Amino acid sequence: MTKTIGLVLGIFWLVCVPAWADEATKLAKTEELFKLMRMDQMLSQMMDVVMKQTQASTMQRLMGVNLPEHLTAEVEQFQREVGAALDRHIGWDALKEEYGKLYAGAFSEEEIDAIVAFYRSPAGQALVAKQPQLMEESSVIVQRKMEQAAPEVQALMAAWTEKLKAKMAPR
Repeated sequence: MTKTIGLVLGIFWLVCVPAWADEATKLAKTEELFKLMRMDQMLSQMMDVVMKQTQASTMQRLMGVNLPEHLTAEVEQFQREVGAALDRHIGWDALKEEYGKLYAGAFSEEEIDAIVAFYRSPAGQALVAKQPQLMEESSVIVQRKMEQAAPEVQALMAAWTEKLKAKMAPR
């Protein structure tokens, strides 16, 4: 019985320990990849864009209302609080471990090595350096396109709402 348990534990050790080591190696490599990609900065910049858009939409909802200075300050304070709450839940510190597992599960170790090599290269670093500007400019493009689409979407929503009301009306 003791020999059987020893044999099972030995097999378990031979099979599982290398897998854990491989997983730890992959996670370490994803951490290096995230540093090379400046993932923390990229996520922070994305959050800034989201917060600016939220701020813009909040101010649009309040358009036409002449806010006293103290209320403007309250709106800004509220937005800072929302930003802090979002950062606690979807900021880099909150996501890093899960992103590491995600990338380690999605890519083989060889693929991670190749991706890391790319991000170490001049082309990879050029991408990292230009990414924030590209994100900002692409956000502006999408926002402009959304504004162009808004009348059509509003018309579709109005027609759909009328159609739904007609179906719900008592007969």
